[in-house]
Amino acid sequence: MRFSDRIKMIRDDNEYSVEDLAKELAVKPKEIEGWESGKLFPQPDMLRKISDRFHFSFDELFTAEDIITERVWQDKESRKMSGISLGFLFAAILLTVACYYYQITAFGYIAAAAAVGYIVFAVFSQPRYKRLSKRSSFVMYLVSRALVFIILLMVLVIMIRWQTR
Repeated sequence: MRFSDRIKMIRDDNEYSVEDLAKELAVKPKEIEGWESGKLFPQPDMLRKISDRFHFSFDELFTAEDIITERVWQDKESRKMSGISLGFLFAAILLTVACYYYQITAFGYIAAAAAVGYIVFAVFSQPRYKRLSKRSSFVMYLVSRALVFIILLMVLVIMIRWQTR
């Protein structure tokens, strides 16, 4: 039985409304609805709480298919975030070149904002299960993104100084 079906069964067996179960587990009702629809999957600590509260083992609570579905969804979201991140990086580079070529300082400021957008979206482009399971590689990932950001900022600072001369 899939987790989404199991959580519905728990709610029905205990005669809970979505709001009652949400209150019992200290989550928002939207989260319960997401679990029941299969669009969301709870964090490991919440799985433990559900397991303890309703006396299910982890094996009874969810299947391997649930985990695979969650990872596929996270990978899909990760690709979307990576695309947005690369868009910000491309915009930052183009604006930096435009700032230099056209000597318009405002382009430099916008490029800096795009570089910040790149870093923010780059952090979230790794799926959560990969971020949590490989802390050392995640640190290297952040360092590489930070280096790109620093290089862009250095170029922007040089251009802005050049503009003020």
